[in-house]
Amino acid sequence: MKTLTLWLSLYMMCAWYSPHLFAQKTTPIQAQLLQYQPALKAAPFSPLVQPLPGETVEKMGVSAALSDAGLMKLSAPVLEQLRSSRPDVLKLKLPAPGGKTLTLLLYRADVLRPGFLARLGSQERGEESGWTPGVYYWGGVEGRPGSLAALALNTEEVMGLLSLEGGNYTLGALEGRGEGVHALFAEADMRFAPDFDCMVDDEEHFIGSRPQVGQQRMANPDNCVGMYVEIDNSLVQAKGGPSQAMDYVAGAFSQVAAVYANESVNLQISELVAWDVADPYNGPSTSNFLVQFRDELGGDFNGDLAHLVGTQGSGGIAYLDVLCNGFYSVGYSDINLSYNAVPAYSWTVNVLAHEIGHNLGSRHTHACVWNGNNTPLDCCGYASGYEEASTCGANYSCNTPLPDVGTVMSYCHITSGVGISLNPANGGGFGQQPGDLIRDKVYNAFCLSSCGDGPVNDAALTGVVVPNGAYCSGSLSPRVTLQNVGAQPLQQVTINYQIDEGVVNTYAWSGNLSQGAATSVSLPVVAFGIGGHTFEAWVSSPNGTTDDNPANDNASSFFTRLA
Repeated sequence: MKTLTLWLSLYMMCAWYSPHLFAQKTTPIQAQLLQYQPALKAAPFSPLVQPLPGETVEKMGVSAALSDAGLMKLSAPVLEQLRSSRPDVLKLKLPAPGGKTLTLLLYRADVLRPGFLARLGSQERGEESGWTPGVYYWGGVEGRPGSLAALALNTEEVMGLLSLEGGNYTLGALEGRGEGVHALFAEADMRFAPDFDCMVDDEEHFIGSRPQVGQQRMANPDNCVGMYVEIDNSLVQAKGGPSQAMDYVAGAFSQVAAVYANESVNLQISELVAWDVADPYNGPSTSNFLVQFRDELGGDFNGDLAHLVGTQGSGGIAYLDVLCNGFYSVGYSDINLSYNAVPAYSWTVNVLAHEIGHNLGSRHTHACVWNGNNTPLDCCGYASGYEEASTCGANYSCNTPLPDVGTVMSYCHITSGVGISLNPANGGGFGQQPGDLIRDKVYNAFCLSSCGDGPVNDAALTGVVVPNGAYCSGSLSPRVTLQNVGAQPLQQVTINYQIDEGVVNTYAWSGNLSQGAATSVSLPVVAFGIGGHTFEAWVSSPNGTTDDNPANDNASSFFTRLA
């Protein structure tokens, strides 16, 4: 996904090429959609859904949850045909609230990483569950400048997210209201607001990306963040089984990926695990789930970031600024599936995008870390009773005016009269400063490569577990995190290491790491004297050949012997 390059090269075309769709600020997804204009013009409208004339939210029995919605019937044969043929483009007309109709112009998006794996919690690593992924589409709404549309064609339903100038919309099946009955509704028409509290503490959960001594790396806007995702057993049961849970979570992540793509950040799912048996996470608090997930993985997972999705916590939580860290590169999201038969997809997408944003380095917008003078970007958190004492100090008086629309890393979703837009064209998305910070982190991350096939043989050291900190003894066994970033399974590599640029020790590692997988490697014991020391390690000769990307070969740490 060369979204940034494409965005820049097509920007000047937008004003005249498609004035109805792209009259305002052009986003990367809109720029990508321009490439498909000839195909979209020639394509017929899909009969995927048909309106339900005369039906209302009152007749459907969902008026307690919604004040208005566009109601429609999904065609199962058309859905099956689309999932089988996987067309490059898709045109749809959707019944919308207020008796209106929205026309969606979409292109097929690559949401799953090459070598993607789906497995059950009861299976061994590397085994396949047999789950068939959905087909995922991104694009916009015709005649609605700055719009974003993301759809997932799942086995039995369509999951959709629209972000228009007037707010966010959800498309999904209504539970227990007849086979194939779907609704399109605005967040503003929801009579309920799912809870979302982010439990990230700027001091407790700040880790910071590991510095790589002596590395030089060119910023690469094509870098791609691979997501390892686990679905806990509570969510699997709530959705009726592993396949249904995988449909739901992969569909939600496809929409999260669209939100990030509109910020010129590439994100794909590298592995999806559904716990069909009891999972090892028992909470009960959100913080407990984060720590238990972190310790269970131990930095050894198939991806760049790992995320646990469940229904048992009380919000979301993630370690802050941990890209390429390994052990701490994790987050947890407690999501709301539905309320009174009405799906809550847009809230799920916001929670996931928010917590991943913390992993990628962004703090909350009401934290005192912005504007070059350590002040907040907005006061939504303070207006809703949430302080940022760790960055602003106790009893801080926030006087920044409330924005017209909130951004992903804000608390404006719980601020009366504001809300959050997921689309940067409408002043939402991540906002300029958090977006710039995340782009800088991703583009300069030494452990990332492009979303395509990437290098063939590429071993990376993503962190030093031991030594770190202070020690009383004069010897230890170093431990490093080894990751396979190449397309070829990593079966052997040489790990070199030294203390204070002294004698170089070597260790011949052998095993079998699939693309994106990582493992912790213990090295033979080394000795050192009293005082401060630098430990450096680097890999060479992956699979007995030249490393295709030496920029991610090194890792280092600083430690002290006290006595």
